[in-house]
Amino acid sequence: ETKDMSDMMSRIMGLFLFTAVIVLLVAMVATMLITRRQTETLRELSKAAKQFAHGDFSARINPDGAGDEVAELATAFNNMACSLEQSESLRQEFISNVSHELKTPMTTIAGFMDGMLDGTIPKEKYAYYMQTVSDEVKRLNRMVRSMLDISRLKATGEEVQKARFDVTETLGRTLLTFEQKIEAKHLDVQVNMPDRAVWVMANEDAITQVIYNLIDNGVKFADPGSPFLLTVATSGGKALVSVADTGP
Repeated sequence: ETKDMSDMMSRIMGLFLFTAVIVLLVAMVATMLITRRQTETLRELSKAAKQFAHGDFSARINPDGAGDEVAELATAFNNMACSLEQSESLRQEFISNVSHELKTPMTTIAGFMDGMLDGTIPKEKYAYYMQTVSDEVKRLNRMVRSMLDISRLKATGEEVQKARFDVTETLGRTLLTFEQKIEAKHLDVQVNMPDRAVWVMANEDAITQVIYNLIDNGVKFADPGSPFLLTVATSGGKALVSVADTGP
């Protein structure tokens, strides 16, 4: 019996040792895999940080299987990346808007001033055109002061401040800034507007910019000597402004 008991204990010890070795090996392999995955995640974080340093905010980290702490770090990193990417997008849009919007009144001012200096505009009309230049300078000043506010409004989704104004007057005043370009292409300008004022509630500077862009593109691409049509109409309680030409 003693021998049988000794043999049984030997088998139990052997089984225990075998099981212990298997468990140890499994634990070592699992630890290696987990460590490897966490190390890969940290490498991805390091690589993404280097991309950020070069202005690329598109990198994202996969937090799956990285362990609670590292996965939490990766998630926080991804959230930061989204915020930075959105901020960069707003910054680029803001710069693009600034360069485009400020170019409009500056081009008008420069055109009329050059026309007075080179004699294209006769002296008896100086006062008339200087009033337009003055209006454009004031609009430029308003645009500069409100540019940051516009950027903030786009970011927060707030409504742009509106005022009541006559859109036919805005169209006529904007058309005047293209007088030299229209004459240079000999365009047949045809204006169809009501005799009365057409009042609208909107941001006048923004609407002026839209009308300017439409006329600018129309004059630029219109065929020389072709009809150039500007229309203001009302329908359903709204004002409809149309700029049409025969160019491509």
